[in-house]
Amino acid sequence: MKKLIIMRGMSGCGKSTKAAELHLAHSPSIVLSTDEYWESKTVFGKPDVSQLNKAHGWNFRRMMYAVAQGYETIIIDNTNTTVWEFENYVHYAVLHDFEVEIFDLNPTSLDAAIAAAQRNIHHTPLWKCLQQWDRFEKKLPDTFNEGILAEKVKVLI
Repeated sequence: MKKLIIMRGMSGCGKSTKAAELHLAHSPSIVLSTDEYWESKTVFGKPDVSQLNKAHGWNFRRMMYAVAQGYETIIIDNTNTTVWEFENYVHYAVLHDFEVEIFDLNPTSLDAAIAAAQRNIHHTPLWKCLQQWDRFEKKLPDTFNEGILAEKVKVLI
């Protein structure tokens, strides 16, 4: 069974930790993260946020390549706080007969969000982490509940 796993949540909420656990449990698999784009594209040691769309496109192309290479399990480890950040992954995966699991790890309270922000390993400032938390789109598009997407997409917490 081919599977695409999408991690969602603000910086520090445990996406990379969960992705690593899933990677071990679903061998062979691959973890793809937009963070890897930022590692080579920084301005004075900080990500150049004007490159956000380019970074997401880069990671999406890596996912398409992983599909072409025959990976059975592909894990997308991005914040994915808004639907536009991950819906292309979902549609492409379903088109290629993958099941999709979406892990919603975003904190449910402000206190938990602050604690997560303090844990984040990317040195993302508190205000930026709280911005990510606040813009998190909990509700998925209605199209995710229709037709083949309804059969192939599961949201897990």
